Order: sequence, then C-alpha cells, then structure tokens
Amino acid sequence: MARAVVRLSVHPPKEYEESALGYCWRGSIVSGRKRIKGLADYLVERRTLQPPWIVPANLRQLHARLAPVLSSADEILKNHTCIPALMPFVRPKHVAALLNHLLDGEHVRGISAVVGFSGRNIESRPAMALCLECVRADRARGGVAYWHREHQLPGLGYCPSPWHTSGCRLRTVPVFASEQPQAQATAGFLLVRPATCFEPS
Repeated sequence: MARAVVRLSVHPPKEYEESALGYCWRGSIVSGRKRIKGLADYLVERRTLQPPWIVPANLRQLHARLAPVLSSADEILKNHTCIPALMPFVRPKHVAALLNHLLDGEHVRGISAVVGFSGRNIESRPAMALCLECVRADRARGGVAYWHREHQLPGLGYCPSPWHTSGCRLRTVPVFASEQPQAQATAGFLLVRPATCFEPS
C-alpha cells in the first residue's frame, strides 16, 4: 500500500538564521498538521528528520520543495544549518563527499566523524536547544519565536548572541520527530503572521 504524500500547504516566511529543521516543523504547524510523519520523505527523501539535524541531506530537493521562500540549496546550507561552523574541521579530502551528501543526499559512511564529531556527540539525540532570552526577543520583535541554528551546535552550553548582557544558558528541549509540531506549539513557539505566509501553487 502506497503512503500518502504529505506536503506543506503554507510556507511561512523564513526567519534570520532559523534552523532548516525548525522551519520545516513551523511550516507543518502553519499547514495544520499535528504530526510530520511522511513530511521527511516528501522534503528530503528520508524516513525521518531527527532533531537537531546537524548534518542534513538532500538540500537541493528541500529547496525545490520550499522555493521561493528559501532561494537556493546554497542559501539553506549557509544560512539555515550548522555546517558553516563545522567546515573548518573537515579534512580537505572529505569536502567533496560531504557536499554531495549535504546537497544531493549521497550516502557517506561515518558522516558524523567527517564533520568532527566523536564519542557522545555522534549519538542520536531527539532534542533541540533554545535560549529563553532569544525566545522573548524573537516574540517581541516579530511575534514568532523559532529554533536558532547556532543553538543546535553540539557542545555549546551558552547562547552566542552578542545582544545578551550576560551569558544565557541554553535549555535542551527533548523532542521526538513525530511529536515535534505539538511540542513546538505548546512551548509557545508559534504565533503566525498569516498575511505574510506564502501558499504554494
């Protein structure tokens, strides 16, 4: 029996340096979905989008599904993932294979080690990190709090934002891919600005 195709019916505007995974979840909520089961297959041809999705895959297809809100796979990679912070740790001989994985979804054995993860950092952890000061600032500025990509970097314990007067400790929020939209909505992450949403044709 073929699975039903799950698509986003509404594409909200992207936020500054919003995590690509967070954007997908936010779009799922705005589209009226309580679960995102099946959405990963449509967006990136994967069974799941495991939080925090540090090493994403198939960004060209993600761009095709989310255009014109996200202008290119390169824009997603540079502005909505943690990869720019990890690239200095990638050995030159692995760069081409890593980019093939990121952009086209080609399998790379030991992908976590390629970007410098070892030990417990490579374990699957269904959790996302947030800074309560950033949540308050986001909501005050635009009505929408969102998952910031820089908060998801492994080993980062404090928010790197230069706008905080004192170090703000990051909070880890346990989430499961299938339940994330409910958790995100419950956490007060979403106050949609309907007039600014793009409805795909």
